[in-house]
Amino acid sequence: SLTYKKSIQVFFDYPLLGSIQETLSRNSLGQINSFGQHSQILDTFALYGFGIGVLQIYIYMKPMFIRLFTGIHLNALSVTVLVSFIIISVFNNVTPSIGLSVFFIYPTFNELLTNNKKYN
Repeated sequence: SLTYKKSIQVFFDYPLLGSIQETLSRNSLGQINSFGQHSQILDTFALYGFGIGVLQIYIYMKPMFIRLFTGIHLNALSVTVLVSFIIISVFNNVTPSIGLSVFFIYPTFNELLTNNKKYN
């Protein structure tokens, strides 16, 4: 899609510090149109460059990685949430409700399932 290509091209134009270092072009309504604005991960790499882009991925994925690698076995819920979150954040913008689910609802639900298995 054109929006993804635009974000990728902007990232390749400004790989280290991102396009935020330049004056971003705006349309007649004042909206920024210098990048694709349709993928959370690609847009962050385009706007802020490699350093902030990798930091964003680390912060987003940390709750799932903690639960994946602290147990003896792979948790199917953690794998499912991780794959789903990656797909959502690559192909769409991440909203605050997704953040709420990944950082609060998912860990709580995962702990409830883990504790339930311990007592059964």
